[in-house]
This record gives sequence, structure tokens and C-alpha cells, in this order.
Amino acid sequence: MLEKIKVYSFFFLILLSCTKDITISNIKSNKITIGETVTISSITFNSAVSGGNVVSSGIDEVLEKGVCWNTTGKPSILDYKTVNGSGLGSFSSTLSNLLEGTRYYVRSFARTKSDVIYGSEISFSTALRLFPPTIILQKINFISGNSANIEGDLTSNGGSQIIERGFCWSNNPNPTIINNRISGTTIIGLQKTIISNLVPNSTYYIRAFARNAIGISYSSEKTFKTLGAMQISDVEGNVYNTVQIGSQIWMKESLKTTTFNDGTQIPVWSTYFGTGYNYYANIPANGSKYGLIYKYYTMADPKGVCPVGWHVPSDTEWNVLINFLGGPNIAADKMKESGQANWIAPTSPATNSSGFTALPGGSKDCSMNFVNLGRVASFWSSEKVVGGLVKGISLSNNSSAVSLGGGFDCNAAYIRCIKD
Repeated sequence: MLEKIKVYSFFFLILLSCTKDITISNIKSNKITIGETVTISSITFNSAVSGGNVVSSGIDEVLEKGVCWNTTGKPSILDYKTVNGSGLGSFSSTLSNLLEGTRYYVRSFARTKSDVIYGSEISFSTALRLFPPTIILQKINFISGNSANIEGDLTSNGGSQIIERGFCWSNNPNPTIINNRISGTTIIGLQKTIISNLVPNSTYYIRAFARNAIGISYSSEKTFKTLGAMQISDVEGNVYNTVQIGSQIWMKESLKTTTFNDGTQIPVWSTYFGTGYNYYANIPANGSKYGLIYKYYTMADPKGVCPVGWHVPSDTEWNVLINFLGGPNIAADKMKESGQANWIAPTSPATNSSGFTALPGGSKDCSMNFVNLGRVASFWSSEKVVGGLVKGISLSNNSSAVSLGGGFDCNAAYIRCIKD
């Protein structure tokens, strides 16, 4: 037993003699300490700046430090990263080749040979790249002697809020906003407006414009010529003479458009129901002379057929005209074209003293028959259908009176527009 104790004591003495003294001051932590990820700054559409601070590295040397990022969260050095040196201390990192308008998640990191420690996670979004706006001048229509309807389309705001958009025009090419201009909505999409106070029979140059924080953009240039002082045009460019009678301004000719004001084609009338138009007896020359015969539902369609700024007259407006001309018993003679070039005898003593110039274009009945060419001029009123009955007026070759009343909504008649 005593010999065993001596052996154990011998080995213990040998161990003590081979072991270095262990003190608290000789123990080093193996933990890397890294500060908070630096707040993102200098954000552009494809770059940003961050950074971090490695406070301590423990027993291992810091081989590299930087930031890492991705678009899903908890980024690591297996994602995108920067390497901004080694060792302890603060550092700045530039994140580059980013996508515009994208959210990113970022962490600082420090790597030793045995470990990677990450800082706190922060997120940010890159800016959108900014450009001047993109705008198109679409249409110029409904031209009159002193006005025109203009349509433009803002297709892009360039990534920045629109400050102003509209149209500018001049009697010389390449107009700018220092010339005549009119502003409107600042939203993306179509804009329609009427420019007025133009000079009759004059040539104008016009461009659409839009302005954002980057600058101002102009559309390509279009040109148009105003009509005579008492002329207007419809959506198709058909030109009409007009006349002032009392306080009202009327078209002197019946409507000829085959298109609604939104550009939708009006169908040729071939069925009982729906919208439609015809030339009298399906002869185009009659359309040029008398205008087109329209079904009631074409006239009443909310898409509209009269030029912008004009409308189908109501019963009240017809009565204002008739009463100004002396009342329903004698007004017809003052509204009908004089002579027998178009009106068939026997004729009442038509004088056309009002300048209304009604022509006997006939009509089309519910049986889809063309009737009364040379004998009757019939025009729609905008009054709504009541029990299948509709309103309008008619003038006859053998009467000085205006017939006020109506017929059925399956009939067709002509349209004389009145200014708003």
C-alpha cells in the first residue's frame, strides 16, 4: 500500500513540474465583439453606404470585416457582401449594383478563422431612378373658328411627382410654356381640354407638356388651322356652318358623323333594335346633301354625337327658337330653305329669314322604309322616351307651321345641334 502511494506522488510531482502557471490574466475570451450596423445613408437608385465597428476579436485574429445584404432578410456572407479590411476598428462600406426601388436587408460582420459574428440587421429601400416625364399629344379635333379640343396622354411621370402638365401653343413652330398655355390634371393618363380665344382662319402649332423635379418634357408638335368665325367641326372633321338666331347659335346643316365622340363607330342601321344611321335610300350623296338619318338611340347615346360644346336641343330649346320666329304657326317658313331646288311643290312661302336652312331630307319609319324625301324635314329633340314615344319637330312642304310632337323610338330623323 505504501509503495502505491509513493508511485502516485511521483507522477504528480512530474506533472506539476511540466505545467505553466495559470492565472486570470492569462485567460483570453474566444468571443468576437461587433457593434451595431451603421445606419444606411447616401441612398441612390443603385447604391447606399453603411458600415460597422469590430470592438474585439477574442483569441483569433479578424481576417475580414464588412457588410452583407440580400432582399429576403438575415443576410450572411454567402449573400452579397463588401470586405473592408481586417482587424479591429470601425469601417465604412458602399453597397453597389443595387436594383432601383428595392428593399434590402443589411448586417455588418467580422470573420475569424473559426467564426463569423454579425451585427444588428437593418433595412432600407433604394430610390427610383428619376427621368423627365413622357407625354404624347394625341388628338386635335372639334375645331371651330375660335377654339379646338385637345387630347394628351401622360404615359410616365419619370418616377417623380408631376408639378404641372398641359398644352402650349403659338402661331410659330416649337411653342413652349412661355407662349400660350393651359394647365390641367397632374395625374398619369389622358387629359382633354378646350383651348379658346383663337383667331379664325389662323394656323397654330401646339405641343403637350409635363414638368417634374427633373425638368420639363414636350410632346412632338402638331399643327391645325382654325375655321371661319361661324364654323365648327365634329369628331370626324366634318365642317358645319352655324348661325345665331336670337340668343341661340345653331348648326345650319344636319349632322353627318358616323362616329360617336369617344371614337366608337356608329353602325349602319340594318336591324330594328340598337343604334344606327343611314343615308336616305342608302345613297351616300344624300348624306352629303341632307346629313345622316339617326335612330333615336343613337341620338340619345351618352357617348355623344354633337361636337364638343354642342348638344341635341331639348323641347324647351326648340320652343325658344320657334317662339322667337313668331310661334309654331308661322315659324316653319322662316326655317325652311327658300325656293324649290329641294322642296317639292306645292310649297308654302318659305323665306329662310332665320338662316336655319332646313332641307327636306325625309325620314325612315319603323317599318324601315325611307319616306317623304323633298316633302318633310324632321329633327330630333333630346327628350327621353316616354312609353315608347319620343319628341322632335317636323316641317312640311305644304305648311307654314312647325309640327311639335313625336313618334315612336323606332323612327329615325336628322340632328341639328345647338351650342351649349
